[in-house]
Amino acid sequence: MKKLFILLLSLLISIPSYANLQNAIDLYENGDYTNSFEEFKLLANNQDYVGQAFLSDHYFYGLGTEKNESLGNKWKEESFKGLQALTRPTPEQNYWLAYFLVDVDAEQSDKIFNKSFIGFSKLAASGDVYSKYMVALFYELGLGGRELNHKKKMKLYLFAAKKGYAPAQFRYGMNLIDYDLTFEMDLIDYDPSNVSENASESFEWLKKAAQQGNIMAEEEILIAAKEGYALAQFHYGMNLIDYDPSNVTENASESFEWLKKAAQQGNIMAEEAILDWKTQDYKKCRKYESKTFCTNLTFY
Repeated sequence: MKKLFILLLSLLISIPSYANLQNAIDLYENGDYTNSFEEFKLLANNQDYVGQAFLSDHYFYGLGTEKNESLGNKWKEESFKGLQALTRPTPEQNYWLAYFLVDVDAEQSDKIFNKSFIGFSKLAASGDVYSKYMVALFYELGLGGRELNHKKKMKLYLFAAKKGYAPAQFRYGMNLIDYDLTFEMDLIDYDPSNVSENASESFEWLKKAAQQGNIMAEEEILIAAKEGYALAQFHYGMNLIDYDPSNVTENASESFEWLKKAAQQGNIMAEEAILDWKTQDYKKCRKYESKTFCTNLTFY
């Protein structure tokens, strides 16, 4: 009985690090490299070969940590060795094995990428959101000798996006404008009434991703806002307060400045948000902002 208890206890202790693999991957795909780095360190030290692969990437490219080629190579070798020894690898494990083989044996790499694709496709058919996202990535990058397929990738990204998967929302939104927010925003000529269909829809998906903490979506919106695009200024300002003008927080003054910039260009949504600002309780505002800011708010 005592031996059984010890065995069960050891299993319970080992579960959390492995159970966090998907969470760590989601952090990575959302561009939250600081937190994904910490998660993958735990996984790597618990002999998770996928965790080791991701950790090597963090060190090679300085994601969430300083670049360190020595540590990058160390964890790459650990992961590669472990992945090669597996008899029944998962689609994710096959993906990384193929990734490591790209410059070693391109033909073998394509074969293993294809096994990964088949594995993810089976999981995607059962409705797994992350697998839908990964299959879309295969079509976007042409992995395993697969032909690029815009129609299929967009369908898969949209499915995952509608299910609330932030990385898919980001990629779908960016694909709508061919990964160039400022080019698409140029099409509206600073006229908020002339917002192109793709730009507007793209921002809606980027907004959804940003609201879930997708850092890349936040950064793209900020880039366009700094370029002077009213729609981006509106969305960035609203995201700072979680799209709720009643949410007077420490970000209030920065949010208001971006909304003001958008309103000055005629963005009606920003004007309406500012009107909502004016109804805020002065005492509530003063918890976070200066007396001058809270007083002048009603005189904009």
